[in-house]
Amino acid sequence: MAYIENEYILLDRKKSEKTVEQITFEYLSKTEFELKDGYFENEEGLKVNYYIETDIYSDRYYLKLSTKTRFNKAVEILQKFDDTLTRTNYNQYIGITKVYDGISFSLCEKLYPKYALFERKLRQLILIVLTKAYKEEWPKETISDETMGNIKAKNKGTPKLSEILEQFDLAQLEAYLFEDRTIDYTDFIKNELSYESIDSMTKEELQKKIELMRPKSLWEKNFSDIGSTEKWKSMIKEVHDCRNTVAHHKTIKIDEYKDIGKKLNLLNKELTNAITIIQERDFSDIYSVEVLYDFSEMLVNISKSLISMYDYSGVIDELIKRIINIMEPLKKEIMIQVADVVKYYSKGISNLVAVSPRYIEMLDNIAKLERKIVDNALNKKQINIDKEED
Repeated sequence: MAYIENEYILLDRKKSEKTVEQITFEYLSKTEFELKDGYFENEEGLKVNYYIETDIYSDRYYLKLSTKTRFNKAVEILQKFDDTLTRTNYNQYIGITKVYDGISFSLCEKLYPKYALFERKLRQLILIVLTKAYKEEWPKETISDETMGNIKAKNKGTPKLSEILEQFDLAQLEAYLFEDRTIDYTDFIKNELSYESIDSMTKEELQKKIELMRPKSLWEKNFSDIGSTEKWKSMIKEVHDCRNTVAHHKTIKIDEYKDIGKKLNLLNKELTNAITIIQERDFSDIYSVEVLYDFSEMLVNISKSLISMYDYSGVIDELIKRIINIMEPLKKEIMIQVADVVKYYSKGISNLVAVSPRYIEMLDNIAKLERKIVDNALNKKQINIDKEED
């Protein structure tokens, strides 16, 4: 159940023989709610309480409308009453000023935790990525001296590494992530594009060096594997403009509340997914194990295709190339184990000249040993989890 109230100041414009109370009740009765003693009620039994008072010698009145029911229904009902008072001919008789907007207050209260979660998740994502790229030097590498000086002055000292991004408001954080950054061309040309180095470069190498000179945003440089700059910049921009309204409890419309709520839910889900993927990739064996299982499936498929072939040298070369591509992201110790297995058995296979039971047995052994590596990795992971739970 949600309790919501709106409060108004009414000024009698002296344009009607009816009293302020009579005019007010007359218009509010047009909302399909019937006037009762101290409240309005509709056919569903939903009630809107009213309270109105004035000084006998004053043309100024105080009106409070309130209801208590399910949140969405309470907002809908009070908005209907508010529209009746502020968007009808009622205004030609009564000057009305809403002094307390309980609808906007309630909508902002609902949205604010979503904004808080969004900003915390965004800072978390940035710190996870930048500490991998630059270690403890990430502020020096990504924040200008001028900005860092302002942060120190505002904070009356250098803040902790974990608190530096908290000094940015949302607009500054967007600029930090998405504005293009230029490099020092003079130093770059001197160090990377000297006459001597250019003479020894291939066309492709020179193109790569020139590409490094192109202005790039921090997101494009360090976060591109999470998603394109355009996608994330657009999603954050869509919720930015309403952030100030929510934080400072200003007027917000119901349609705007629904739209921003959906966009924040999506954005927070995207941030959570991105953080989870990065953490699994950087801090656990899950990613390596998943790739190893893919490796097993690949061996099975290749073994089936090999049975009908006689030119094994080309097939083995292709096998080794594909294995190397899959092994690329694996951890060093797992790479060594898999590489040893493949190296040992590929020698035997390359010497075969015909399909034989020995060839099939070797392929089976490759898969079995590789599966054993996977099982060991999983067991090690489970042991670590058990230790944490103890």
